Amino acid sequence: MPVQRRTARELALKTLFQIDVGRHPPSEAIEGALEQLRAPLLQAAAPHFADASRQVADIVRRIHEPGTTRSGRQLRQAHQSVLAELTAFRDALASAARRLLADRPDLTEPQAEDAVRQALARAAEGLKRVAERDAAFPEARRLMASVAASACERAAESFLRQLPAAHRVASFTVRLVRGTLEQQQEIDRRVAALSEGWSLDRQAAVDRNILRLAAYELLFVPDIPVGASINEAVELAKKYSTAESGRFVNGVLGALAAQASQASQAAKAG
Repeated sequence: MPVQRRTARELALKTLFQIDVGRHPPSEAIEGALEQLRAPLLQAAAPHFADASRQVADIVRRIHEPGTTRSGRQLRQAHQSVLAELTAFRDALASAARRLLADRPDLTEPQAEDAVRQALARAAEGLKRVAERDAAFPEARRLMASVAASACERAAESFLRQLPAAHRVASFTVRLVRGTLEQQQEIDRRVAALSEGWSLDRQAAVDRNILRLAAYELLFVPDIPVGASINEAVELAKKYSTAESGRFVNGVLGALAAQASQASQAAKAG
């Protein structure tokens, strides 16, 4: 989970930077960040589809040279049917990724997993029909269908294995970005008061957005330890800005954390 939160923070920082400096609409910037999480899921599955497509094409070439005979047309039709099933299943994976790894998901993780398994069952049924069709070259059709079915199973396994981690990163990224934007006025007011003469518009854009991001965690995300939020912010500053920025970020956030702690204690005492 710490690694996934670190990834989410980096994505959230880049997204806030695009909104702040690039003037990208928030929804567009968030969508771009989420696409960076969807792409690896589909890329991991892609080699299985590519291998199956090559193997199926090789089967066709070995069995029958291109021609105009009726049996040749039937073989090519079977080939196209197998490729169509592979494409439909690949599209189903892409749809599940889009619907779960979203700004406002319309699937839960179990529902996305179920959607993939249902699509896999549909692909298997479609390939079975290709294999069992009463037409020429039955052995070739069965072999093509078997190759494609195995590829779909491996693609689904790869996709589902990586889906939970991608979902956690996506959820935390959206939570950070949306939360920071919603609370930005309050965050900016409090950060500016602690920045010792450095108004927000004079700060480096990266530093400004690191402070906003971490301040949101400190003030509005109580389930994350204060130390973790500050340490991660300092590491972001060192990675994307400078060592001096890391010290500046540490100082401001340390003061903000102390301020928040005092306010919390006073509220409990009162």
